Amino acid sequence: MDKQSDLELTNLLLSKAAEAKRDVRFPGTHFVGMLHAHGGYHTVQTLLRKKEPSPGFIELWKLKRVDLTVEAIIVQSKWRNYFDKTLISIAEKRLKDIEYSFTPYRLDEAGDKGVSTANAANPVAISNIAESPRRFWWVNQNKTYKAEVPGGFMWSPKTKSNGHKNQFYLNMLEVAVGDIVFSFCDTEIKAIGIARGPAQSSPKPNFGNSGSSWSDDGWFVPVDFTELKHPIRPKDHIAHLEQHLPQVFSPLTDAGNGLQSVYLAAVPPVMATVLADLIGAEYVAILKTSGDIEEDVEKAEDREEDGIRGRTDLGPTTKEQLVKSRRGQGIFKANVRLNEKACRVTGVSEISHLRASHIKPWRVSDDLEKLDGCNGLLLAPHVDHLFDRGFISFTPSGDLLVSAKLPSNVLSSWGIASKFNVGPFNTEQAHYLEYHRQNIFKG
Repeated sequence: MDKQSDLELTNLLLSKAAEAKRDVRFPGTHFVGMLHAHGGYHTVQTLLRKKEPSPGFIELWKLKRVDLTVEAIIVQSKWRNYFDKTLISIAEKRLKDIEYSFTPYRLDEAGDKGVSTANAANPVAISNIAESPRRFWWVNQNKTYKAEVPGGFMWSPKTKSNGHKNQFYLNMLEVAVGDIVFSFCDTEIKAIGIARGPAQSSPKPNFGNSGSSWSDDGWFVPVDFTELKHPIRPKDHIAHLEQHLPQVFSPLTDAGNGLQSVYLAAVPPVMATVLADLIGAEYVAILKTSGDIEEDVEKAEDREEDGIRGRTDLGPTTKEQLVKSRRGQGIFKANVRLNEKACRVTGVSEISHLRASHIKPWRVSDDLEKLDGCNGLLLAPHVDHLFDRGFISFTPSGDLLVSAKLPSNVLSSWGIASKFNVGPFNTEQAHYLEYHRQNIFKG
């Protein structure tokens, strides 16, 4: 399974875990921890290879939500094609043993599953909806559109002005990286957003008079919004939408009017499908150009750092150096400087303006790799950003590799040639660069 597919599967399973927690109060803490630590593919393999069903499987069976188990998810979706027949047989046997009725996923003659004829004109959008691990949201930005859409965020108070909870504010805590947001303003859906991070506590942005009655303490979610050239007016299509509106906490009335009391509302997948069809090619284009869903690297590294600090096999000095290496400091930076004298791309040699960047990311390196000077480069901050995100890489001989997913004007705007050689790397550096090209570089 390639990296992107594993990430999609991981996000799907995380969304199902969140659904289990929300609907039947099943925490699934151990399962979520496995997903964060090892990814979806490894987690599924581990659970299916066990001789007996996991405690989570048994508990969800008791709660009458077998549909949320790994076994049910895998055998009934496209993901069954990613696992060998032995593991799929184990999953199906477990479901049969508890008399759970399921329909095995099958490819039709066209090679795809169940795209309805009503949506056949827009198969890419339907595929993104039907198979997507993402959730969908409707944000009412009548008062805040001009600040939030250009600013790339959503913000809400944490409670109503009287201190009471508000589901439309609590929904901010449910948003996950990669979720899709339909932005509604002045009776139209005017923009599509892709969530780039979870909610975080934040003071109120400067909304002017629009936010004068709101508390200063709220939730902030980073979102990349793209404005539509051809906005749609849901009221004009309410005949297609009304049967798919949420039964509770709907963003629209049955007549298709927006509700002023709504800020962020969940959108059922089938309703999202209709909206995607109405928006058409623009929706598909936005998803295609939105870039890969980035892993929440900061959280992953926080967990790794906590793990280091809690280890009993390391002395305090070693712990401190391992932690410092996360930010390119301490002995790691000193070790990198033994091999590198300047930024390979810009030629800047003043060390105060350079970062010691891991080639194989810190969070996945072992103790020796975290401090190995050959696992690092001295890079200018903007070059470090491109390298860390996988938009550039290098061959062992020093040829610059540029991702097709990097907008063409970025390098030219920063004065970086798209084709040049930065000089050869030593054998140890070349080993780490191979990992970077295979696992980080976006190709």
